[in-house]
Amino acid sequence: MADTGTRHRLGLRQWVELLLGAAALAVSAISLWVAVGTENANRQMVAAASWPLLQVDTANLAENGRPTITFSVINAGEGSAKLKTLEIRWRGKTYSGSAPLLRECCGYKPFVGPADLNDTRGSGLTTGGVHNVVVRAGEKHTFLQMPLRADNVAAWRKLDVARRELKFRACYCSVFDECWISTLMDLEPQKVNRCPAVRTPYIE
Repeated sequence: MADTGTRHRLGLRQWVELLLGAAALAVSAISLWVAVGTENANRQMVAAASWPLLQVDTANLAENGRPTITFSVINAGEGSAKLKTLEIRWRGKTYSGSAPLLRECCGYKPFVGPADLNDTRGSGLTTGGVHNVVVRAGEKHTFLQMPLRADNVAAWRKLDVARRELKFRACYCSVFDECWISTLMDLEPQKVNRCPAVRTPYIE
């Protein structure tokens, strides 16, 4: 009888140890699952907090007392954007800068005559680089600006029409080097591993 009781206690102890081991293993598995889920959630929160969204904005509002056409890139996202490349197309052709674009779309020629020599209220055409620039969240980066002047009325009016026909293709990355290709008009840009090289980048 003593041997039977001892064997029974040993068997019971083994079952208890097995149950405790199984419970410990289950707790460890649940803890790991929770940790992985928390890590993924944290990554998603960080990614969301650093997600950029570049869009293009164009207007012909008055600035400094005169109508002015502007082209700007706006970061409507939550994080800074590293603008790697920008392509601008008009009627099927890609342009490398403002001068060739304005010359072909609008017949624009740089100011060379005396028409506005006495006008000090504003300046002529101004451009800004859009190649390898950082646009912070909520920031606007103006890359082309043309105020209406006595010497550019015809070109200004043509640009005011052409600005609605321009097509854009940009590639930009977050601070964590997550990259997207965008038309600068869509809310869901295409995610890519890295920004591809472009044949005709718009430099200024």
